[in-house]
Amino acid sequence: TMALAAPGPMKEVYFGFHPQTLLIRIDFEDQARSALAEFDALRIGFAEPAGCEVLVTNLGSPKPAAQLSTRPGTAKAETAPPDVAIEQIVEIAIPLERLRVSVDQPIQFFIELLQGGQSRDLCTSGETRPLLS
Repeated sequence: TMALAAPGPMKEVYFGFHPQTLLIRIDFEDQARSALAEFDALRIGFAEPAGCEVLVTNLGSPKPAAQLSTRPGTAKAETAPPDVAIEQIVEIAIPLERLRVSVDQPIQFFIELLQGGQSRDLCTSGETRPLLS
């Protein structure tokens, strides 16, 4: 369940799970790449697991960059960063291993658009649990 806190460019957010991945899709009123051109970053902050954050930069470029930060001392250098694609929509794939999430452990996150260091649009999730076999 996602709730938009205020009217802004984000219109709908969908998420789901693959056995190793949290998948997030963000839809916009217009094409995502043009809607995001005025923003500095898209941030996915996690209340559960606490201390994790994905920061997506270069939002208007053909090659946006995503970086996952975790609690100090928990990052694993050998794992890949989140995958991100921005065209009509935004798609992000976050390895659950990097979040240190196991089966039936809660995940709760928010998504915000940042401009000049300030939050300009915010969407929050309810608690969800990856049901993996």
